[in-house]
Amino acid sequence: MTQFLPPSPPHARTGKMIPLLCAFIVSGMAIAATVPETISLAGWTAKTDARATASIATEPQELAHAANTMAADLFRVNYHSPERANISLVPPEPVPLPDDLKNLTLWFARAEGDFTLLFNIRDAAGAHHELKVNTSRLPHGGPVGWKQHRAREWSIWSQATSYRIDTPADIAERAQPEYQDATRALVWPRPLSLAGITIKPAKSPAYDALGAGPAVKAGTGSLFLAELTTLTKNGFEAAWSWTFSSRCRQGRDTPPVLFLDDLTLADADTRYEVTLHRGYQGPVIWSRGGEASSNRKDPVTLFRQRILLPELPRGRYFLNTKTWKPDGTFNEDRQFLELVVIQNRDTPPLPPPGAQPDSGFQLRSDMPSHVFPHTVATAALRLTLPAARTNANATVHVRIVDYNNRALMRKNFPRPTDGDDLRVSLPVEPGMEYFATAELLDNGRLLDRAHLHFGVESPPEPSATRVPDSVPDRDAVLSGKVHYNAEYWEGDRPSRVFPWINNMEPAAFELFLQQAVRAGAKSVSIGDLWGNHEMLPGVYQWHELDRRIERAAHHGLKAFLAYTGDGSEGRQFSFPLWLDAAIRIDQAGDTPSRTFAPSWWDPAVRDGWLRYYKRLVTHVLANPNVIGYRITNYQLAGKTAGWGVDPSRLDYSAPARAEFARWIGSLNKTPDRNALPPPPPPNMGALFSLPGVNERDLPGPDLSEAFQNFVNFNTYSHHARLADFFAAIRSLDPRRQIQVDQKPFPYAIERSIPLLRDGGVLKNEDSPNFNAAVLRSMCVQAGVPYAEELHNHMPTSRSISDATNFWSSYLSDGIFWLMRWHSRMIVKNETTPPAGGFSQNTAESMLDYQRDTLPAWEEWIRARQIEPEVLVFGSRAQGLLANWRSGGDYDIEGIRTFNALFAWHQVPPHFANEYTDWVRLDRFKTIFVCGEVMPLRAIERLVAHVRGGGGGGNKIVLVGNPGKYCPERPAERDLLRRLLRDTPGIDFTAQIREIAEPRRQPAPGVPEWQAPFGFPAQELDAILAWAGVTRRVSVKGGQRTGQATNTSGAADARFECQLRASPDGNRVYVAIMRKWTGGYLGNIDYERVLKTKYGLAPGTVTLAGLGNGRWRVEKFHRDVRDIGSLDVTNGSATFEADAALAGEVQLFRLTRDSASSVSLTP
Repeated sequence: MTQFLPPSPPHARTGKMIPLLCAFIVSGMAIAATVPETISLAGWTAKTDARATASIATEPQELAHAANTMAADLFRVNYHSPERANISLVPPEPVPLPDDLKNLTLWFARAEGDFTLLFNIRDAAGAHHELKVNTSRLPHGGPVGWKQHRAREWSIWSQATSYRIDTPADIAERAQPEYQDATRALVWPRPLSLAGITIKPAKSPAYDALGAGPAVKAGTGSLFLAELTTLTKNGFEAAWSWTFSSRCRQGRDTPPVLFLDDLTLADADTRYEVTLHRGYQGPVIWSRGGEASSNRKDPVTLFRQRILLPELPRGRYFLNTKTWKPDGTFNEDRQFLELVVIQNRDTPPLPPPGAQPDSGFQLRSDMPSHVFPHTVATAALRLTLPAARTNANATVHVRIVDYNNRALMRKNFPRPTDGDDLRVSLPVEPGMEYFATAELLDNGRLLDRAHLHFGVESPPEPSATRVPDSVPDRDAVLSGKVHYNAEYWEGDRPSRVFPWINNMEPAAFELFLQQAVRAGAKSVSIGDLWGNHEMLPGVYQWHELDRRIERAAHHGLKAFLAYTGDGSEGRQFSFPLWLDAAIRIDQAGDTPSRTFAPSWWDPAVRDGWLRYYKRLVTHVLANPNVIGYRITNYQLAGKTAGWGVDPSRLDYSAPARAEFARWIGSLNKTPDRNALPPPPPPNMGALFSLPGVNERDLPGPDLSEAFQNFVNFNTYSHHARLADFFAAIRSLDPRRQIQVDQKPFPYAIERSIPLLRDGGVLKNEDSPNFNAAVLRSMCVQAGVPYAEELHNHMPTSRSISDATNFWSSYLSDGIFWLMRWHSRMIVKNETTPPAGGFSQNTAESMLDYQRDTLPAWEEWIRARQIEPEVLVFGSRAQGLLANWRSGGDYDIEGIRTFNALFAWHQVPPHFANEYTDWVRLDRFKTIFVCGEVMPLRAIERLVAHVRGGGGGGNKIVLVGNPGKYCPERPAERDLLRRLLRDTPGIDFTAQIREIAEPRRQPAPGVPEWQAPFGFPAQELDAILAWAGVTRRVSVKGGQRTGQATNTSGAADARFECQLRASPDGNRVYVAIMRKWTGGYLGNIDYERVLKTKYGLAPGTVTLAGLGNGRWRVEKFHRDVRDIGSLDVTNGSATFEADAALAGEVQLFRLTRDSASSVSLTP
């Protein structure tokens, strides 16, 4: 029988730090917690301008349920701001803030409308600064995989935590001498004070603001505020810290919080019970019950009746909650709410199992982790019942289904005698999961409910001797081919809803496969996430994976095993729920993603993941329908993503720090002897950041040895993980290709390109995006293919399809790109994308366009690329130590020069940087060198290249001031330039040219951030002539026609172009694409929108280097036609291209007449 514990006693909030006994009951032991300092909002006023009205009022303390409440100052703010004017909450006087302040935090409840919050900080000089916040509101997509419709299950109370406000003390070490004054000028002068809170009324409701539309449109809002608190310790300094990942809350030295509306949607008096379990379905270690009023229209009562959870040792915990109606009937339960304790220095003891029982109505097995041996044919379960809670006629209904939701038992049992357990048995099979639900019924009234997830261990896999001969290797799949890969996407399905059954829609998947064939796809991606397929330890759930592979094969489609998940949102778990490991934390000891994201360097993660993947490879080894694996480059380290721009870097967890100490020792550097205790060791430098300053805006690079150690360790970590996976796969499967999803995480992925020579492929996830071409260039020069993923899911327009194929083909000998959709996303007519976003619905006609244009693109890609004569040599170090200081996938200096040459000046380049030792510099007529920060090995290699040519042989172009900083020699300046001038054998005047960095080329009607980069045309042309570089193909845009509302480039539409040739040079291919104005999302509009925005524009194509004679010209993509014959003299020819829409690609074939004697050689 449950011991319903009393709620935490009332306590007074003061403006001072006080010890507070929060009545945490753990096995009869009370644990003290320290409450950080709070700031009262009493006396604050609401201010705005004449366009709005606002008020702030204190909520009364008296409540009907006073015995079950905690005292707290709560304030209600109402506003009406039709023009979205800001509302400022202002104290009588600015509130002094502690010198050691790390963050501000408060609780808020959105009652009406929607808004964002900011803190207004006043510095010692009187200047005011906006301090942004991260909140626990359900974000779009959700870091925990929750969907929008489930936002109503989250409490109306949310946590707001400011971006970090502490200022580093090591400016002299982290900023270069010439930038130290500029860096100090960015520091907010101390002391600081809180001048107010800014409320910014929303222009449109946020992702979780269900039903807020009318109030937002009217500019009306209402919110409640409570417990404005100062935090003076970061996660390392705090005694204990946690993240309640199922609600995106986090805390330091304060108890985790549950609200009554986290437990139920019912607006009524409620009896509740909360049980806390160590591990997935582990024993109950704490329970709490009581009676309270749950009413979302009364946020004050909800806040004062909140439930405080106990202090716990480090580990992974799960909460189960139950609620009952006033008449005693069961209301609802919520299962497996996840709580992760990041650290606890004092490590309070856990009570023994059973010391804190729940309601007594629970399902159990006697097996560890509820997994039966694979030799067992019958599973026995045990149901314990509460004593004396029902009459003798009560019954128990037991329902058991398997993973495929097949009902195995639906049976009523009489209530056992008090003190006895109900025993339930059923036949089971190896490798299957089961979900049992028991309901206690009394004359038809539901009184209680219990659940159990159990399974049967999988038997050993039959040993396969070899991969079938019919399975193609990487080059057979990709070389000289166009390969579309279709991925099933269940974007709107319910997520993380127990039981974790197979939510697959067989009919929808069949329709998806038919659509994939119709679109010309050759393969599909099948989910392989560890958390989905080994949800119970040792129980490998292959049933749905095998079924999908078989159904795909039935339609003539091969399969890639990929990290996409099952496409059933009820099974979207990257990691098993039973896994307990140290999670990744940033330099402040926090987990910015607020999820269970474990550190790769924890042996439980590394060993477990590799063990699982080897089991997966063994399972499919003999399957002829599986042709490859796709592994995600998991975010082990570097810049965090998904929660604003509060500067954070990972991973500083204890396992990562231990590996760092081992790694740095292997470099013959002295590891810090305090590498494990927090804070991070001095030689594992944290990101240098300043409040209110974007990393990009910090003056100069950070060349400190500690930060260099950190970023180099990041790259090592990612490379080591990929090497581990390759070794695991190749130990079993020597043939199938292995695709690596590069992800936008900070590290130098190009370091791992040589690893991919053994059947590997690098893949992006944001096509169409020409920035990817720098990585593609480095890959293809190493003999490694580069694949793409369409960012717009299924291509929503012909232009998106064209652009993806056009850019995917640059420098490649094959085209591979992934498109993702659910059959419900294929609609009869195209849907206009939302403003600032992209449509996920695709017109049916696009399936046919994909298939019908395949022959043209296959002919194009079979021809050979005309090799570039120019190389751009960039710097990854610039991205890692300066720029964004992150080294994300495209954070490479030189990418603007690369884009300017290709996209603006029609000069095709290759790319290299300090990691690409395999790139032969002597193949190119000149090298454009970029990057103020350049490692010593890159500087020395470039100098040796120029010197090796001698007498004007090897030429380079210095773009800006490359090599100004050398990380290995931080005190020196302009090392590259000095060595080029002083090294014997180099003629600086003859072999070196200089040009300023490319600048954006603005045009009327185009935002500056969208404008392309370019050089002064005459200056660049002179350099190209000096180097002997020839433009083999160029396109001059003509006058636009039509009602173009965007005036950019009205007299000079721009085109991008490529050139290919058959191996014998007797056939030449030209591809041209009309440029458009767009950003990262690749949201090329529909044709009707493009025509309105940009009109139509023709172009004149000029070719150089053709053999003299007659050439026949045919257009074989988009409005196929025979253009006619060209008589070529002096190797040059021109012809007219059709008027084109922005983003439209035209492909041309030039065939040499048999009488001509000279051809073009690739």
